Amino acid sequence: MKRLAIVLKIVGAILAVIVVMAVVALVRLSVRTKALQDDYSALLSDERYNDPVSVSGVEVITQDVSCGYAVIEMFSSWCGKNVTEESLYEEYGKVVTSTGKSFCDEMNKQFPEFETRIHKWQKNSELLSIIYENLAAGVPVPFEWAALYGDQWTLHYSLVIGMDIKNDVIKVANPYGYYEELSVSDFLGRTSFEAYDDLPLFMRMAFAIGIFEKNTVFSVKKIQGERESMIEDNKEVDKESFASGISTGEEMQESETDNAGQETNEAAEVVISNEIEERCPVSVQATRKDVEYGEFTHGAYYSETCGLERGYSILLPADYRVDKQYPVLYLLHGIFGDEYSFSGDAGNKIKEIVGNMAADGLIEETIVVCPNMYATTDPDQKPGFDSESVLPYDNFINDLVNDLMPFIEKEYSVLTGRENTYLAGFSMGGRETIFITLKRPELFGYVCSMSAAPGIVPTKDKFMTHTGQMQESEVKFADGAVTPNVFMLCCGTRDSVVGTYPKSYHELLEEGGVDHIWYEVTGADHDNNVIKSGLYNLFKQIAYDKAN
Repeated sequence: MKRLAIVLKIVGAILAVIVVMAVVALVRLSVRTKALQDDYSALLSDERYNDPVSVSGVEVITQDVSCGYAVIEMFSSWCGKNVTEESLYEEYGKVVTSTGKSFCDEMNKQFPEFETRIHKWQKNSELLSIIYENLAAGVPVPFEWAALYGDQWTLHYSLVIGMDIKNDVIKVANPYGYYEELSVSDFLGRTSFEAYDDLPLFMRMAFAIGIFEKNTVFSVKKIQGERESMIEDNKEVDKESFASGISTGEEMQESETDNAGQETNEAAEVVISNEIEERCPVSVQATRKDVEYGEFTHGAYYSETCGLERGYSILLPADYRVDKQYPVLYLLHGIFGDEYSFSGDAGNKIKEIVGNMAADGLIEETIVVCPNMYATTDPDQKPGFDSESVLPYDNFINDLVNDLMPFIEKEYSVLTGRENTYLAGFSMGGRETIFITLKRPELFGYVCSMSAAPGIVPTKDKFMTHTGQMQESEVKFADGAVTPNVFMLCCGTRDSVVGTYPKSYHELLEEGGVDHIWYEVTGADHDNNVIKSGLYNLFKQIAYDKAN
């Protein structure tokens, strides 16, 4: 009897401690929740947040396994990869994204080209600022909130895809299969979980002891290596623009038009001729329901030139098969970029342009290879604005010809020969496209240099002094060389990065007697408008030649 009394006292003491701890935790939760509710009204009048920001190309899905996996699938589709809920579940045999940190870890694992960071228990103003900056950089924002599934509230992951603070609108892509537009206050009510009519005690305890967090958002940005320190030295320049293009208001409107839906097949508007069109037609870059598009995947090959294993992204036709052979386009990124620069940017519409033109019988189904153009022999060397740091770009010609092209032709069902081998590049990739074409013109039948960066010939720009890959008098083909059928250069009339350097290359090619096409995209900056235009016109020239 005495022993039972002792046991009951011990149990009572333990229960009392548990109750006290629970009360303390709930009080702490209340204090922390109140601290989130700071006055964010200053953002409404702050000029930095005046402009609406949005990300196009995020398509909602209806989740099958978990909201964390579903958001990863939506993000994967947006950036041109093919990670699905089912593939993640098969990999682990269970769900591993049930908390913020594990979701963050999985994002970093699945998307190594991005850096994902978790921001927990943010004040309202801090939360909105993080979301705005992420969207302004062109990346959708994962976050935790209270979402509606039918008439039931759930703790859920979704993606913010648009914010217009001035007009009190936040847009969300929800993997329950729908988009939402909320006021700022309603959105913050969801992220702080005030949206629950009566938050169950077990849920309150989960927040109180740290299993779940309120006002939690994830910043996701393209990994830039040492670019941050360079930006501090050159703050007037957006160096990301060298790699994948900078967004302009005009470009955003074009993308929104695409996503509004092109229900009908407008391919009849596209007349295949050798006439240049400054803008890629909406019908060519639209996401169409009647077309199945290929997806970018990643691979690796060993480069004897570099003595290293190197990566590439590749876009195969949706119905790719080994018993059919395909022409191939090698597409080169800009400075500070890598093999993910094109596959990770849905705004360039590469999948749509290639897929739509092939589906309409205008071109053959085509493989697109996006290599890492920084062909260094030192794995620790990084890109930069000095002569030594850009040398690996000039070395890429050796890696391309001796290592990558033979590998692609061996591993994939590729049509060989110059008539079926195309080369294009943007910014630094445009510069190397010109250089490679002049040095090895017999390899490529169709070439397009877009917004080419300086440095082919000696010059000094606002970033660095270029020693030059050749002298101005050498900007021509060797006597008797087999030259491309089409050699095209283009640039935006408002290019704020490379300025008039592309036009200067056009003038040097003219002086050297090189047959080529030169045109400008009116109003375009160093951006995706030029990429879309260049690729469309390149494929138009290919289609015209092969039809005649």
